[in-house]
Amino acid sequence: MSETNDGRGHENARRLNVLRIVYGLFGIVLCVLGLLYYRSVIGTPMGHNSRIITSTKPKAAPTQKKAKLWDQLTRDEYDNPTAYALAELDGTELAMRLAQQKFVWTTGVGWVHDGTTLAAFDAQGDLVQKDVISKLERSCLDAGNEFVLTTSDYADAKSAYQALVLDSMVGEELVPAGQGFEGMAYGPSMHDRHIYLEESGEGVTMRVSSLQSNESS
Repeated sequence: MSETNDGRGHENARRLNVLRIVYGLFGIVLCVLGLLYYRSVIGTPMGHNSRIITSTKPKAAPTQKKAKLWDQLTRDEYDNPTAYALAELDGTELAMRLAQQKFVWTTGVGWVHDGTTLAAFDAQGDLVQKDVISKLERSCLDAGNEFVLTTSDYADAKSAYQALVLDSMVGEELVPAGQGFEGMAYGPSMHDRHIYLEESGEGVTMRVSSLQSNESS
């Protein structure tokens, strides 16, 4: 009887050892599978990125943003120079801007491009030459000049005023004056600019000049 009990005891011990070995192997397999999962899904760059929500919209570089803003301020949708370009840029910047907008200098007329002409006149009413304007270091208007822009891209003064002035500068409402309309606007320099617009068969003519209080500043 004791031999039988001893045999059963040995058998139970053997079974326990087998179970321990099986459970141990099972645990090892689980650890290996977990490690493989971590390395393939979580531990790789792709795994980390899959858990991060990022915007797919590309961001513009600072220089691109600056160039876009400069375009919006200095030209309208027809590539005409705005009042901001005429009132705030110095001669070098204005000449470069006009060249980029495909304006060509015509002797005795001024800059010309696709139905638009731009001329600058000094205090005596004489046409200011291109080489003189391009060398002005300060705003061309601060030098006592008046810019006259005639464009066929606008049929009325109010639409031209909105696109050429108010979209790039701070300005007041137009009021009737003579045969046209006038208003006042200013840009970053904080110098008041006199704006006069007149409608004609050629479209709209816009005159941009400094107010008397600013000419000496």
